[in-house]
Amino acid sequence: MELPNSIDKEVVPLCTALNKIPGVQTLESCCGHGKGNFRIFFYCDDMETLYKLTCLIGPPWFMEVCGGSGFSGNRSYFALEYKKSKGESAYAASYELAMNLKAAERALKGE
Repeated sequence: MELPNSIDKEVVPLCTALNKIPGVQTLESCCGHGKGNFRIFFYCDDMETLYKLTCLIGPPWFMEVCGGSGFSGNRSYFALEYKKSKGESAYAASYELAMNLKAAERALKGE
């Protein structure tokens, strides 16, 4: 999946890592711009993939189910949010999570 040119550069590594997971598609994201929380909204097509994600993503990251409205129609989507800090430390945490997801993806493929 190609990311839009207008995306915050700080979210690119994590959005890219999430979109490489079969069944996951990012919808919207925001780096927080040093004032708000870093967050990414995404679809996940099956419970097995969602379970694997919850095993790989833990505190200080939070995942929650969001209702089906707005840009999703009636389809449920999920929010991934970093609540520990904002700004540079949140960007660093998102990069670390992206690298962990890439490593997990390679391990699952047997590389």
